Amino acid sequence: MQNILQKPQAAMNQINWEGMARKWAFFALLAALLLISTVADAGTGGEAFKFIYDFVNEAATGYLGRSICIIGGIIGLVYAALAGKMILAGSGILLAIFGILGPQIIDFLFQSALI
Repeated sequence: MQNILQKPQAAMNQINWEGMARKWAFFALLAALLLISTVADAGTGGEAFKFIYDFVNEAATGYLGRSICIIGGIIGLVYAALAGKMILAGSGILLAIFGILGPQIIDFLFQSALI
């Protein structure tokens, strides 16, 4: 025990990283396979999830989404002014614009795609 506490690098070298990576990869693959069946089944009906879609769409395109974008843009501008970097101000403005236009763009992509 003293050897591990005295030399933490030696303890890190003793861990079987490849075995752990294989276990996590197997777990991720198993989780993905379990989720694929759920997602495939959810796409067939759609009526059970319509209220969730309507709520999120109305929140994103309504006053909630616009206020979040405006507040985010203001926070970006204030942080940029305090930090003295204009790139941060530009990124705050771009994020606010994308937040306002994003739901319409996503809705257009889903309507135009053959799913």
